[in-house]
Amino acid sequence: MKIQDFVVPSGDMLLHHFKIPRGFKGREKGATADFVFITEEKAYVFEVKAGKDFDTKKSKAEIDSGQEIAELFEEEFGLKTEFRMILWNCNDSEASGGKDKRIKNHLMMRPEFCALLGISEEKINSQRTKYQGANLRFFLDMALEIAPDAGLLEYYHEKAGKMLQEGKS
Repeated sequence: MKIQDFVVPSGDMLLHHFKIPRGFKGREKGATADFVFITEEKAYVFEVKAGKDFDTKKSKAEIDSGQEIAELFEEEFGLKTEFRMILWNCNDSEASGGKDKRIKNHLMMRPEFCALLGISEEKINSQRTKYQGANLRFFLDMALEIAPDAGLLEYYHEKAGKMLQEGKS
């Protein structure tokens, strides 16, 4: 299993980019999660998305993967384990949407996620804002490298460059 781990302020364990490889215990497919948070009493499997909706074509597979990891933790470690999806920009669980309606059963709001892990929501938002422009520039640079003849990409690349020069992001 591929993990990068951290100890959070409470002394509990946070595993980052947790992966169960294909073939592990006879599994046909691998499974991944953004984070697994382990306390003495319970474990949580987290998938964190930047938006307020979970409407990608991969939504079913991501929910299935998260549930599979949660089941594995319960089987292997005897820990009650929950799968939770965090939609970072979602402020109202009733307003969130997605192609897979199971999202409502797994949704955890950002403040609850931050409180559980003992992390600062404000600091994370500050860092996200700080690097937003650079991330946009990187994305557009890579998109142009992949599809250099796409005129629309060039237009947005120039527009983003002007916005960054003016201090907007």
